[in-house]
Amino acid sequence: MNTILPPQNIPSNGISIFLAGTIDMGNSIDWQQQVVEELMAEQALSGLNIFNPRRKDWE
Repeated sequence: MNTILPPQNIPSNGISIFLAGTIDMGNSIDWQQQVVEELMAEQALSGLNIFNPRRKDWE
C-alpha cells in the first residue's frame, strides 16, 4: 500500500482512494492518518494507492 501526499507524483497503476474531506487548517483531527493506519492493517490491500490531501508543510 502506498500513501501519496502532495506534491508527490501520481502512480499509474493499482487501485486508488482519495481521502477527501475536512482538513480545517489543522483544527480538526487527522482522520486521514487514522484511515491510512486502519487500511495498512488489512493485508489484502497491498497494491492500494491512498491519496491524502493533507500537506505536512502547509502554511
